[in-house]
Amino acid sequence: MRAPAISGMDVVEVSIEIDFQNRLPSIAFIGLSPSVARELGWAIRDAIQAAGYPWPRKRILVNVTSPNGPVSDPFALGLPIAVAILVANGDVTPTVDLDKIALMGELSLTASWYSTWSVDGANTGNIRQRRGVVAAAQWASQNGRQLVTSLSDGRWAGRLPGVATANTLREVCAFLEGGHLQVQESFQTNQLAPEQDDLRMKFTEATLRALLVACTGRHPLLLLGQPGTHKSSLARRAARCLPPLTSGEADEVMRVQDLAGLYDRAPARPFRAPHHSVSDDGMLGRGRPGEVLLAKHGVLLIDEVDEFRYNCLTQAQRALQPDTQIIYAASPPANDEMAPLVWRNIKRNAVGAEVAIRMDDASDGAFHPGPAIWETMRTLLVAARRRLESEPVIITPEAVELLAACAPSVADVAKTIAALSSSGVLGVEHVHEAVSLSLDTVLSA
Repeated sequence: MRAPAISGMDVVEVSIEIDFQNRLPSIAFIGLSPSVARELGWAIRDAIQAAGYPWPRKRILVNVTSPNGPVSDPFALGLPIAVAILVANGDVTPTVDLDKIALMGELSLTASWYSTWSVDGANTGNIRQRRGVVAAAQWASQNGRQLVTSLSDGRWAGRLPGVATANTLREVCAFLEGGHLQVQESFQTNQLAPEQDDLRMKFTEATLRALLVACTGRHPLLLLGQPGTHKSSLARRAARCLPPLTSGEADEVMRVQDLAGLYDRAPARPFRAPHHSVSDDGMLGRGRPGEVLLAKHGVLLIDEVDEFRYNCLTQAQRALQPDTQIIYAASPPANDEMAPLVWRNIKRNAVGAEVAIRMDDASDGAFHPGPAIWETMRTLLVAARRRLESEPVIITPEAVELLAACAPSVADVAKTIAALSSSGVLGVEHVHEAVSLSLDTVLSA
């Protein structure tokens, strides 16, 4: 029997072979570590007995072959190994082609591996879902197979198209013998319902304008303000002015979040805010998705940017996906003695920041942006992006002279501002606004 398994962040096909030997009843594994093999063997034996099938009175040798070495999550092979044992022993007679079926799931009976009683009160061999079910479903679809996995409330399995879901080992065996399982035929990429707004979250028009410019052109944004000026809250709401996820983007978000073990997330634009003590592996990923990959198609907030290690941020910037909106946030120095060091760290660590805004004066002329404001910003963003992709930007001679003395990032921001104005012509006023939003101008103010 062949089954999908997670190896790092990829799906590999694992071959499972069963051999019965006339020796004392036991189970042994080839291809798994001793500790994993011992615990997995106990779980499979108890699950088969709890499902009402007899445990073979022979020595069972299970050979697990993976083309890429040890799999990352061997316990997800509990379901296919149990089914392979039952089929090889003649307890289950499949009426379906096993080459067209892909099994994935952890067998669970109790809170402990050692007991034979189910915490649910019914000894039927419950199946738990493991991380990687989205990747496995995509792999099964590409290889012409149907994935059979667990049905867990609030997790991905019951929302994926073409995936058969079961709660117990007995249900899976009945399906293989000609029964039926629940199959999701279609999938809707609905967004999360808007979170309840705090009416105390007030922002100035200039702050929202800077956010709109940054998100439209995908420019890195720096929010500078004292604690309590709602920098993190603004960054968390940045996804509201972004367009909804496409079907392909939703599939990518689901796959990455599922590989990270984030099961209870709807396919909405992700928001990630790593702590400044995050390691390089935590930021970039090693064996599991890191913060940079988890923020793909969404927003990555680097709060207290001056506290981060410079090497970590430069590596993150190089690995950043082009459709990820990165937002830096920092607080001005509390005293003059530390001011030079703090300003230096902010300017150095805000890698590539092209748009910046001060949020210290949020109480003057600030207002609470309701749903209509975010919808208007989203409409402007979509129209401006379409304009940038399809129409060449015309620059006036006066603007050309000004841009000659500016950094290249100022010209990019000015083009975004001109696209937002719907004129298609980059004038002097757009250059002036881009200069006022530049990092050097904001830090020197």
